[in-house]
Amino acid sequence: AGRGVLASFAVLALLIGWLTVTAPLSKSLEPIAPPQVTLLASDGTPIARQGAIVAAPVRVAELPPHVTGAFLAIEDRRFYSHWGIDPRGIARAVFTGVGGGSTITQQLAKFTFLTPEQSLSRKAREALIALWLESWLTKDEILERYLSNAYFGDNQYGLRAASLHYFYRQPEKLKPEQAAMLAGLLQAPSRYAPTKHYERARARMDLVVAAMVEEGYLSPAEARALPDPRIDVRAGEDDLPTGTYFADWALPLARGEIEASYSAQVLTTTLDARLQALAGRVVARAPIRGAQV
Repeated sequence: AGRGVLASFAVLALLIGWLTVTAPLSKSLEPIAPPQVTLLASDGTPIARQGAIVAAPVRVAELPPHVTGAFLAIEDRRFYSHWGIDPRGIARAVFTGVGGGSTITQQLAKFTFLTPEQSLSRKAREALIALWLESWLTKDEILERYLSNAYFGDNQYGLRAASLHYFYRQPEKLKPEQAAMLAGLLQAPSRYAPTKHYERARARMDLVVAAMVEEGYLSPAEARALPDPRIDVRAGEDDLPTGTYFADWALPLARGEIEASYSAQVLTTTLDARLQALAGRVVARAPIRGAQV
């Protein structure tokens, strides 16, 4: 019996060690995609921009109930009562088609620590990491990290970036119909992105609204009165290329100098914009086909 207990403790110690190495809690505080980087010429002229659109993390206590409720209703109704894995939620998803089989904690574990591979071993690791996260973080912390990192389509990562992109509105000010549409994007962000597939996004929003009514976040009368959200994408201040020959060379070097951050980065390079423009004009006049600068 003593050997069995020791063996159990040894396995537990190995498991905790593995989780500490593969799923450090600090990593779930970092954005899952490299932040946007803007390269400037030596005189401050913007020359290229690459990377994901990220913004400041959200705080659950600062979000209206209908915002968090939209995500909980469609993604994980028992979030505040399960321990990271929810067999009842899986069964409901299988039989009703509403909600996902994975909890919000499992989804956070998946897109923060694991690759997209589909296998039993990956699902097992996902479940273990979910339990690990539930052991060390509060429910609100897990939900905040999930909402701050999830992908919403159109290169937008995190609820704040998505809210500003699609509705030009901070998430703390989202209307119920806007929150419902954003919550609906998570199942298939590219397929439902309202900038390209508005009718799909609206139909998905209707499912979210119905789930919100079932869970008590909206009354039936409130749900019926919701208007279709109006997309409000603001044009950027400039139209920079995502890559040039110089940018393709400089950005990999710059990435090594950038810390994981939810803020866009601006880096000044040694490129002389005046000489670069002059060289471009000379090459454009030259009879050499396919010449590049």
